[in-house]
Amino acid sequence: MKNLRTPFALSLVVALSLACSSKSTEDHSQMENADNHEMHEATDNESITESSKTIVFKEESTTQIFNAYLALKDALVETDGTKANEEAKKLESLLANEKYNSIKVDVQKISESTDPTIQRESFVSLSEQMTELA
Repeated sequence: MKNLRTPFALSLVVALSLACSSKSTEDHSQMENADNHEMHEATDNESITESSKTIVFKEESTTQIFNAYLALKDALVETDGTKANEEAKKLESLLANEKYNSIKVDVQKISESTDPTIQRESFVSLSEQMTELA
């Protein structure tokens, strides 16, 4: 009986190691397929996002203001305080008309800072005003 234990134990170890190695290969191939699928979806979403960034209004000045606003939003999404500062200054230069004075206050707060946290606080108010402008 002792003579049978050793070969049985060895065959069990070999069988388990073979089973684990083939399962590991299957899992990796499934993961690679999932990764490729996710990458494909990301590419599709990126093209959708890029195509929806252009907004056109009756007045060219309003179109420019909204496009500058979207550039500012993108900078804040990237958490790039310096870029948000620059984009806010561009937006501020488009707000020369007196009817934009309330919007200008929030834009100035953003352009005076490079801290994304402070900029985002003012951006919330700015966003509310931009929806009213539309």
